[in-house]
Amino acid sequence: MSALDPFRVVAGVVMRGQFDKDASNRTNFEIYGADSELLLEIIPILETEFGFKVVYALDGFDLLCIDLEKDNMQISACWDVWSGVYLVAVTDNSTEIIIGIGNYLNELWGRGSNG
Repeated sequence: MSALDPFRVVAGVVMRGQFDKDASNRTNFEIYGADSELLLEIIPILETEFGFKVVYALDGFDLLCIDLEKDNMQISACWDVWSGVYLVAVTDNSTEIIIGIGNYLNELWGRGSNG
């Protein structure tokens, strides 16, 4: 079992992410309204369950963004005060892994909310 709390609730709602495209048409997985703590819980999952390594981090007043790599894939895992937590496929070949990560997290949270 990962360190991620499957019973994560924010404002009375069990966390669940959704897939979208950003302005550059990159696939992303967004968890609206999530706090920065959730991002810090997701990073170890990206490392242990998916084999990514942290290569860069940017920590600002209203933004935390962590770049990760695996093989030739690059993703960013970020939090900001406007959106919450989001995972972005930086390279074209990382789109499928973003979908896999998002489905994994939603399944984990779904199991928790179903008891």
